[in-house]
Amino acid sequence: MCNKNMVNKSNSPKKRVSNKLVAEVVNCAPCTVTQVLNSLNDDTNKTVRNPDTELGQKICVAHMLLSEGMEDLVTRVKKIVAA
Repeated sequence: MCNKNMVNKSNSPKKRVSNKLVAEVVNCAPCTVTQVLNSLNDDTNKTVRNPDTELGQKICVAHMLLSEGMEDLVTRVKKIVAA
């Protein structure tokens, strides 16, 4: 399950990650990434994309890893979310 209260365990600040980069890693459309990430902050359950699906989980994991400064390791992230 995707946690909307993800805690950054390292002391370094999280970097802003583009939805286009996450979409490239997960192999989906950038609008899908936007919908999943927006649904994490939406309590109304009127969202189009559910973060609890397999694709939603991959998007959350890719976004978390990339925001922790791993953007130079895109191939590594692709392997992790493909598993």
